[in-house]
Amino acid sequence: MRPLRLIVRMEWLIPLGAAWVWFCSLQATAWERIAKLACVENYALAVYNQLIWNYAHRGVWEQTVHYGYVDHWMWSGHRSLWIWAAGWLYRLDPGPLLLVRLQIGLVALGAIPAYGLGRLVFSGGGLRWAGSAAGGRAQGIAGGLIGLALYLGYPPLMAVALNDYQDLILGVPFALAAIWACRAGNLWAFLLAGFACCAAREEWAMLMPLIGLATPGPWQDRLRQMGWGLGLTLGAGAVLLWLGRDFTGHDNPMTSHMGGLVRGLAEGLPPFTRTWADFDSFYSKFFLPLQAVALLAPLTLIPIAGTLVFHLSAPPHGGVDVQWLGHIHHMAPTCAFAAAAAIEGAGRLAGWLPLGRWRTAAVWALAVGALAVAAGACAPWMRYLKISPRFTMELPAAFSEGQEAPEWALIRQIPAEAVVTADVHTSLIISSRPVSFTYDESLEDKRPGKGLSVTEYLLVKKVDTGWNQKARSVSGYERVGETDRYVLYRFPRP
Repeated sequence: MRPLRLIVRMEWLIPLGAAWVWFCSLQATAWERIAKLACVENYALAVYNQLIWNYAHRGVWEQTVHYGYVDHWMWSGHRSLWIWAAGWLYRLDPGPLLLVRLQIGLVALGAIPAYGLGRLVFSGGGLRWAGSAAGGRAQGIAGGLIGLALYLGYPPLMAVALNDYQDLILGVPFALAAIWACRAGNLWAFLLAGFACCAAREEWAMLMPLIGLATPGPWQDRLRQMGWGLGLTLGAGAVLLWLGRDFTGHDNPMTSHMGGLVRGLAEGLPPFTRTWADFDSFYSKFFLPLQAVALLAPLTLIPIAGTLVFHLSAPPHGGVDVQWLGHIHHMAPTCAFAAAAAIEGAGRLAGWLPLGRWRTAAVWALAVGALAVAAGACAPWMRYLKISPRFTMELPAAFSEGQEAPEWALIRQIPAEAVVTADVHTSLIISSRPVSFTYDESLEDKRPGKGLSVTEYLLVKKVDTGWNQKARSVSGYERVGETDRYVLYRFPRP
């Protein structure tokens, strides 16, 4: 029995291996974006980086690189307990790379519940209403591979995972784990995974009761599971509210948006701001290449209705984008539930087919086909997102051969304790220090009326003639370096 048990356990190396390759590939792309200062939003990542840097090194939640946010773990009005975990892990390898690796790594680990859910569905467990018979271990492995194809081979998930660092995205693997636990009838695993999901950001807590809608069995079982989900929502919400009880200074974006939506509806204004072109170029892609089969599991898809209402009614230029290289992290819940529904929908479809003794062979054929289709569909997306398959965490050495933004080299010459000011575009390279400013945004807000007297170094665009003149008007200034686009000045210590 021991060799058999070992083989059973080795099966789980399949999703772990797939997750490792996915992680290694995407983290290299994320590092390339950081090195080239080509992130989705450089200063958004800079804010996270400086905020977490200060907590990890000084024990305080502070940032000076961006205008308007509060010095608190709830700095933007959102409640994310994962920011504390990020602060603890940050000490291992301080810098923005650790944050993007944390995000991509967690999303990659969603391969485990994706595999488990597929295995459960296709081996006859969990979805009694799908008509699946106990197809045995072989069908379970094939179903797990289908789960991997529908999760790791899901192009929108790649785009979302590469959205710099956004705590909302961290809930994706735990949402999938909560769905898997729910379908398997494991209440404690559901509560644990669900709480970890809610800890990513408060929006997730609203979705927990809806997971129970697709619980296998009669409606009383579903209502009982939905009750546990509601209890999880209330419990997680109470924890988040209590921990943030001292917070003031910034409203919660979700409640503000929903309040505006309700007021708009009351005034007869159209609630949606998107167009059919947005549907064609953006929203429809969430059901490709194979995710359309999710429509066969509509109860699992229901939670994305709230995400879509939020997204469809957001102002076109308010930080909620329909551009694949833009701010699309708000679609993270859509990715999680669309992937889960696709896995369940595929199992439901297989359960309908009168395959008889050919069922195992047919399920394996389906798995091979799903993997092939996912690989083919991912290829153009990988070119678009500049993802190359990698099998180690080693970063491309070419960045040190001219592909890295040259401003990084300038800033590395500056002492770690020095106060540096730069513009919004280069804010990321000055964010791994306790105090730094952006002259075109945060300087006047954080140090009103002080001007350049509070900084020791200024990295300024050559075309920003006004700020270059201000730098040269400071007594004792030195021009200590330059690139094609920027000049670095040093001033006497304030």
